[in-house]
Amino acid sequence: MIGYLLCIFAILVIAATLLKAVNENSIGYWLGILVGFMYFIGFPLVQLLIFGEIDNKDISGASLHISEDYNVLYVLLGTAISFFIFNLFVVGGDASEVKGRHEVVMNTYLVGTYFVLAVSVFVMSGKASGGHWIENYDTLYSGSVFAVIIGNFNNVLRVMFPGLLINLYRLKFFNYKQSIYLMLFFAIFELIVSSNRIIMLFSIMALFIIAYEEGKIQKFIFYMILVAPLLMQFNLAFPIIRGLLWSNGAEIGSAVSSVDVAYSTRKSDGSSMQDSITSLFESENLGMIKVIINEIEPANLLYFGETVYVKSLATFIPRVWWEHKPDSLSLRMAEYIFGPGILSLNSTLVGEAYANFGLAAIILLPINLYFMGRILMRVSPRYLHATLFYVAMAAWRFDFSFLVTAFIFLTIVSVVDLIVKQRKEV
Repeated sequence: MIGYLLCIFAILVIAATLLKAVNENSIGYWLGILVGFMYFIGFPLVQLLIFGEIDNKDISGASLHISEDYNVLYVLLGTAISFFIFNLFVVGGDASEVKGRHEVVMNTYLVGTYFVLAVSVFVMSGKASGGHWIENYDTLYSGSVFAVIIGNFNNVLRVMFPGLLINLYRLKFFNYKQSIYLMLFFAIFELIVSSNRIIMLFSIMALFIIAYEEGKIQKFIFYMILVAPLLMQFNLAFPIIRGLLWSNGAEIGSAVSSVDVAYSTRKSDGSSMQDSITSLFESENLGMIKVIINEIEPANLLYFGETVYVKSLATFIPRVWWEHKPDSLSLRMAEYIFGPGILSLNSTLVGEAYANFGLAAIILLPINLYFMGRILMRVSPRYLHATLFYVAMAAWRFDFSFLVTAFIFLTIVSVVDLIVKQRKEV
């Protein structure tokens, strides 16, 4: 009974925090943080409440049980209350502004830059020649400063892209249908080239916003309900597709085979509705939070800011220059559980904060995220504030250092923006 009460209370607090933010904020950074909190923590808790457990078939000790893992639920509830209080007394509104030709030029410039960087990273990674996609990227980022910069800036721009498209729709550069076609092309392009499925979620969210502003939200929801089962099946199969897609290089036969193998594997292993929900919300990440609380902290293996602050500052240093450059927490968790390899195991921002600061993470996480958000909003042009929604939400899927990378990128964009404005005034 205690587990159910903790779970219900945590869900209600997260939902209340988000509702207040929705009423007081436009689409921007802080709203993205709280939507990410609901998506990657709140919805998995709803799943836990309904099914009583979140099963992790691959990792011993990482399954979450509502009737047993009270310590994990206490931490999640404490974090939810901390965000609620912080949001109640500290966080204010978040305004975005898009209005003229200069904004059209800059947004289209960034869209074009994204495609240039995406193709460049794909070519430089060697994926077209074959191999495992994680090893390809690891080799790329270990080589040179240029590759690290291009790769990290591409990561930021791919996350910002849905926000850029929303801006261009609001500026009437694209109409409703054109926005849909471009977003669909972008989502498919990203799945093939970068193999990152979170972009599919961001694309759907952007289309929801555009459909709402176009007055066609009911029609959009109807179509989404129709395709939802197909999307959930694809989402469940995609990790297998991603691993096999480029294994033999750029071969159509290999790509088709990867899809066949993925769907047949999921069919043969008897994947259930709960498995689909777990994959959709990446609910297994809560199991990694459990491992951190039950094993990492008791063993005195906390990182005391190393994977939060030090890694963030070292993002653009290639490993060939700094052999012992700090790895992300996701890589360290994979190594802790499976040993050295190419896997990564995400634990959300809550897990990352707890692995560094222990119980103090309950207070430090919203503080860190708030001040990072103030910095991002200060350096980025106001017409890009809508894109910060996706940057903030993506941090729950990646890590804190992603926000620092976004800061560096947006600082450069702001300098370019200023130069363009000054040239127009001359």
